Amino acid sequence: MSWLLDPLQYGFMQRALLEVVLIAVACGPVGALLSLRRLAYAGDSLSHALVPGAAVFISFGLSGEWGAVLGALLAAVVTAFLLRRDDVREDVVVALVFSVALAVGVALLSLTVPAQRSLAVLFGDILAVDRGDLIGGAIAMAIVSGVVLVGSRAIALTSFDRGWARTIGIRVGLIDAALLLATALALGVALRGLGGLLALAMLIGPAAIARPWVRRVGPLLLLTIPLGLLAGCLGLLVSFHFGWAAGPAIATIIAALFLASRGVALVVDLRSRSASAARHA
Repeated sequence: MSWLLDPLQYGFMQRALLEVVLIAVACGPVGALLSLRRLAYAGDSLSHALVPGAAVFISFGLSGEWGAVLGALLAAVVTAFLLRRDDVREDVVVALVFSVALAVGVALLSLTVPAQRSLAVLFGDILAVDRGDLIGGAIAMAIVSGVVLVGSRAIALTSFDRGWARTIGIRVGLIDAALLLATALALGVALRGLGGLLALAMLIGPAAIARPWVRRVGPLLLLTIPLGLLAGCLGLLVSFHFGWAAGPAIATIIAALFLASRGVALVVDLRSRSASAARHA
């Protein structure tokens, strides 16, 4: 137990744990909805759109986190606007926003932000989270959770059949915009801890881990939160005891859990097929 509890003696680890909770609650459910809508690549685009906004705000001596959120919100609005046309390929839109945002962000970081601060924007620094970061993250998390609670049914219907959703009165464009804006806020919560390049792991990873085992939307959304917490806590422990950078440790554990989940699901599926074939032989 000391291996688990010793890190909590330190204030920076306590704040890091609270940040993990905020990230898991904000990112998991909205990431699940994003994957159902088949816009996981859009999440990747928005995570990179955090970078230019953060760079601009930092260069003026302002909070990089709020600048990152504004940058991602702008990218979300542009993406949602371009997705309104059914004749426009979603992957083309997302790739365009992604490439422009990343190029502008890296250029601004190299010109205006010190190297160490640039690394924190790109890869996060969860062990340096302060009280202000937690308060801002809690506000953004509450907004994201509200969007998920109110709009999850409409988002799910839109994900499965956009044409039918329109016929029953759902404003598909508005739903896409709300989902992308919630994603931008969730990524803003994750920026301080994981950075613009690793935040996607906590956004998409928990839903990808749970997907083989859950068939209903509600349980999928709920399951992403404890999975995100598990990965975040394990990453903090690995960072504390073995000296790994916390953000990459969390992302690596999410990848390991994903591979384990898919591997077990494959074995279960093969055994089920073998048993079914044996019964019909």
